[in-house]
Amino acid sequence: MTNGFRNKLKYWRRIFGAYVFERQDSNLSFWHTKLLVNQLNESDLSQVRRYPMNFKEKTKKTFFTDEDGVIMLHYKGSLGLQYNPNAIAQAALGFYDLYLDAQERGNKTSESDNQKAMLTQANWFLTHGRNCEDSIRLWEYEFNFECRETLANPWRSALAQGQAVSVLIRAFNLTGHTPYADAAHQGFNAFRYDCHDESCGVVCRDEEGVWLEEFILSKPNHVLNGFIWALWGVRDYALWTQDDYAVSLYQESESTLGRNLNVYDL
Repeated sequence: MTNGFRNKLKYWRRIFGAYVFERQDSNLSFWHTKLLVNQLNESDLSQVRRYPMNFKEKTKKTFFTDEDGVIMLHYKGSLGLQYNPNAIAQAALGFYDLYLDAQERGNKTSESDNQKAMLTQANWFLTHGRNCEDSIRLWEYEFNFECRETLANPWRSALAQGQAVSVLIRAFNLTGHTPYADAAHQGFNAFRYDCHDESCGVVCRDEEGVWLEEFILSKPNHVLNGFIWALWGVRDYALWTQDDYAVSLYQESESTLGRNLNVYDL
């Protein structure tokens, strides 16, 4: 049996375990929750407050966590339990929505509990990540991922960067704790660089416009949902800082999305 065949066999065993036979406690149980949208009011739109998508359902399931209470996903097989920065961010945003709900109801106990749970997830972004040149911090995926081509760990993503920035800004607004703000600035800096020209960049520019890449591949494939979630992180940062580059990047990316949305026909 060749190594290539053996690796393929391991891969398909893991995929069938996670996606067919044991999906209730695999990573799919986190991603396949009910999709909800937050109804944003003027306060939400004029400041970094409620996130456009509602992730409260992601806080209600029993998931694997580390000793600090940070969510981990089970990919089965040789990958097993892994930190997924995207999942950690979505859990944090779900707890943040629950915090706002409790605050509006005047339920101090629930408000405190959900703020603590949100900050538990947010703190992971303070203690993890790789510092690069030009004051960039990357929250990378530390496991291989089979896409059109294999993404070898560690691999970076505009999706992870954008949602981490969204979490960190809200954590700073809740606490005034400067390290959250510092990490948000460092995380956003990855959006200042091209993903193919710079080892820490996550932006792709081509004849169609500006793309925020969920998967950085030799031939870009411009994943739609990853682009949109990353774009919300850019918007949060632009709104929070009034940074000229962030404002311009948001406007350019939004225009790219508007011009190309029709090609995502499925």
